Amino acid sequence: MTERRRFTRVNFSGDCILQDGITNLTTQWQTNLIDISLKGALITRPAKWDHQNDYGVTLNLQLKGSDVILNIGGVICHQNDDLLGMRFLSLTIESIAHLKRLVQLNIADEELLYLEMSQLINLNELHN
Repeated sequence: MTERRRFTRVNFSGDCILQDGITNLTTQWQTNLIDISLKGALITRPAKWDHQNDYGVTLNLQLKGSDVILNIGGVICHQNDDLLGMRFLSLTIESIAHLKRLVQLNIADEELLYLEMSQLINLNELHN
């Protein structure tokens, strides 16, 4: 299988809340972050999860040792019995800044980080 990822994944574990929908937010599931990139995240599949791919969700991730909470809207893009893959569609400015810093601290390659940031900007321009 050919690797299609354009963004570096960072192994970063943490507790998070997955909420039903991007604006409705009525149902919540406790889940765990496995890894994260500038464009998506891999999380554990919550108990009683019965939704299909392209389902809109919001991920709330509290950074350990901090009062910072990343609020990220997106869709589930792939899943199996144990894991859900989420593609990010909307982030607050604060969440983008914290996510960039988290990735920066973990990849230790400034050039790669700027390349990925420019790819992210180009992707967003294509979709707007």
